[in-house]
Amino acid sequence: PKLAAHQDAITLNPALFARIKTLHEQKDSLGLNEEDAWLLHKYYNDFIHAGSHLSAEQRETLKGINEELSKLDTEFSKRLLADTKDLAVVVDDVAELDGLTPNQIAACAAAAKDRGLDGKWLIGAVNFTGNPILTSLTNRSLRERIMKASLEKGGRGNANDTREVLVQMAALRAKRAELFGFKSHADYVLSIQTAKKPENVHAMLRQIAPSAVNNAKKEAADIQAAIGSDFTIESWDWDFYTEKVRQAKYNLDSAKMREYSELETVLRGGVFYAAGKLFGLSFKERPDLVSYHPESRAF
Repeated sequence: PKLAAHQDAITLNPALFARIKTLHEQKDSLGLNEEDAWLLHKYYNDFIHAGSHLSAEQRETLKGINEELSKLDTEFSKRLLADTKDLAVVVDDVAELDGLTPNQIAACAAAAKDRGLDGKWLIGAVNFTGNPILTSLTNRSLRERIMKASLEKGGRGNANDTREVLVQMAALRAKRAELFGFKSHADYVLSIQTAKKPENVHAMLRQIAPSAVNNAKKEAADIQAAIGSDFTIESWDWDFYTEKVRQAKYNLDSAKMREYSELETVLRGGVFYAAGKLFGLSFKERPDLVSYHPESRAF
């Protein structure tokens, strides 16, 4: 909320906007180069989108909305994080983790120990739907537990339920859009983006959706063929059997590709190497610098 108020103090400052507006109106006579002209145009549009052109009364209303939205956004994130942690799946028998690598199993054991669950294994929920270990976990019932826990996130009717917060956020966003003269939050947000309006987004989705659905149906048919008649494919089977199909159809084992995605390889042989080639930058680790976390590193 303090940062939101600070941002509003800048973008809703009438004197500052008057100066930017004056320069924008005079831009053709200022002798600006292409970059400066673009920057002036961007600042002007950003201030308009933030509400600088509104009346004094409307600006005060907008400040209140922005501050309340900031509080709700923080509350939503806190609840989602708490529910994500609470939905971690506890495993009592290491045999249930068949298919995972020794490092993955060790990580699960360490996560359990951190929660005071010595002798058990903990599979933490992630921020998106599903879980990376679903690709290799052979235990179907455990895969189901993990996926169902993931799908319940933020909507279980407990203290971490996010639905009430989302409704409040949607109402405030609609109120803000109305303040700007837009019929919806989507219209307001898209007005400064490439799509410009929701109708264009829907038109593109209507083009993409049929192909996406057809591809998904073909994948489902391949996966069901790999499963056979034992059971019907469910969401918790998809990642696991996709790997089987990928190996059978394309002789591609993604597990063997993981060694090339090891952190140091990606960092030094990928990111730093590319930055050197593109921009002539070089990187040196600085262990003498204090960073925000004991495990973080400075370069």
